[in-house]
Amino acid sequence: MGDSAYVVSSAEEAMKIGCHKRIGIIEQTTQRVENVKKVMDILFHKTTELKVHNTICNATYNRQKEARRIAEKVDLMLIVGGRNSSNTVKLAKTCRESNPETYHIETEKDIKPDWLKEKKTVGIASGASTPEWILNNVTKYLISKRGKFCGKH
Repeated sequence: MGDSAYVVSSAEEAMKIGCHKRIGIIEQTTQRVENVKKVMDILFHKTTELKVHNTICNATYNRQKEARRIAEKVDLMLIVGGRNSSNTVKLAKTCRESNPETYHIETEKDIKPDWLKEKKTVGIASGASTPEWILNNVTKYLISKRGKFCGKH
């Protein structure tokens, strides 16, 4: 029996994998926990032995959970960080599920004035590698334009 390896990023992709006697799962450290659970549920029914090596970073999980909590309470959610940062992209996706008015920005220069119209509260979260000075610039910009925001992570 040959060895096989698959890179799976969604439940839909997990459905395409055939049955195997043994399946092992190693998650990307920044993977969304909800997504991993869906994939595990599918693969559980395709094997008699399923081993999972949890490499999801607790700090990443906590950041996603807190950002989602903030996104649920605000009119507008800004996720600050690099466009190529897997961590930041997933954070934006997580928040967008709770608040469609979520935007991924790299700096305050990416904020469109129209986003702020009729918004009373703005939440801010950032990817793990986003420098503090960028967050400070975003916060200063928002305060100068609106004077009010909710949450900074």
